[in-house]
Amino acid sequence: MKKLYTILTVMMLMMIGCNNQELIVDPSNQLQQVNETFKFEGRDVSWIKLPAPEDQSLPKNHSTGKWCNSWLDNELEIRTGYFSWRKGWVSVSASLFFERNSFTGKKFITMSIDDESGEGTFSPHGLWFKPAIYNLTVKGLDLSGINPSDIAFVYMNPNGTYERVDYDNLYVDIQSGTLQIVNAKLPHFSRFGFVN
Repeated sequence: MKKLYTILTVMMLMMIGCNNQELIVDPSNQLQQVNETFKFEGRDVSWIKLPAPEDQSLPKNHSTGKWCNSWLDNELEIRTGYFSWRKGWVSVSASLFFERNSFTGKKFITMSIDDESGEGTFSPHGLWFKPAIYNLTVKGLDLSGINPSDIAFVYMNPNGTYERVDYDNLYVDIQSGTLQIVNAKLPHFSRFGFVN
């Protein structure tokens, strides 16, 4: 029952937040879809896709949200997985950490991971006094034919351009199909993910 209440609360807050178009910075509803190619640092790239789940009725994204107090350290986590007939077990682990005094007052913060593209989307939008720290590990990807040095972790600007994100480490293991970003620094919220 508590999980259902949390999901309904997140959905309600997202619908309320989307009514004020002036505050929306997230371009996910207005620009490229996950299967389109776009320019990044002078070359054509696209989001690195996750294998399709065997059970097509599974949700397309996994979300979590909670009320966070500015005077405390705050963390959100998503740990999920599914079976893909092409690659076997696919797992997604994400965490978002706010150091105390990263914002003022209390905020309901959400994190969502898309099962198709692996993109992370977050709310509410705005700048933070201290960057949110984001970690993401995806295992079970088909990375065959991909040059590890071509993989980047990026932010999608509202104008449709893409920028690299500051982070401590980007780990790529082609054989196990693993991508990991360690301590990505998010000064604001929008769409973030791996591109090739």
